[in-house]
Amino acid sequence: MSENFDIESIVDQLTLEEACALTHGQDFWRLNGVPRLGVPAGLKITDGPNGARGEDFVGGCTSALFPAGCSLGASFDVKSAIKVGEALARECRSKSAVALLGPTVNIHRHPTGGRNFESYSEDPYLSGVMASGYIQGLQGAGIASVTKHFVCNDSETDRRTVDVIVGEQALREIYLRPFQIAFERAGPRGIMTSYNKASCPMMVLGLCELMVQPMYRSTAGIRAKVSVFLRASFVGSGV
Repeated sequence: MSENFDIESIVDQLTLEEACALTHGQDFWRLNGVPRLGVPAGLKITDGPNGARGEDFVGGCTSALFPAGCSLGASFDVKSAIKVGEALARECRSKSAVALLGPTVNIHRHPTGGRNFESYSEDPYLSGVMASGYIQGLQGAGIASVTKHFVCNDSETDRRTVDVIVGEQALREIYLRPFQIAFERAGPRGIMTSYNKASCPMMVLGLCELMVQPMYRSTAGIRAKVSVFLRASFVGSGV
């Protein structure tokens, strides 16, 4: 598939069945395609931020383990983040993957956060800058970054059902800011949304145009593609 393909044209030509097929995967790691429109089937992704894993599920080769996000963040060294991204790209290619589910740019809201190790910092600027280096290294070597988890996925407890109550100023200045920096500086090719709700009981982030559209099309000036991802048991998890 050419890098210059016209996504809008392809979407306009999809049948209902083809569009539905693109909203779920062939299996845990592989995507469906639309061969008649030049969209290949079986494109493979891998997870995640500190190692291209998943092959052990199918008897494949093992993965190299890279420093966790919190360790990279503590280094304050963007060049190291770039090198990790480049090395992970080589790992992805060894597994025939075209995209990596990372980096994680959520905030260390509490010291006991269950996914703190994946994220860089409690500081939104540092998080965004480190993520940008990681993405530049990864995508500069030909592997797409799927940056996650958009947004306010800063606690593991009840993450599939919790309603995050957050004010607009905190949302913009703390929780959205690292994503904005990453998109402006590095332009990740994908984004994974979070399961949690935000601010009101039935507002699922994966469907919330109020947050997705202004953030990535106006504030950041970038048109991001957001769609439902693979094995999500709730509609809010997307890529």
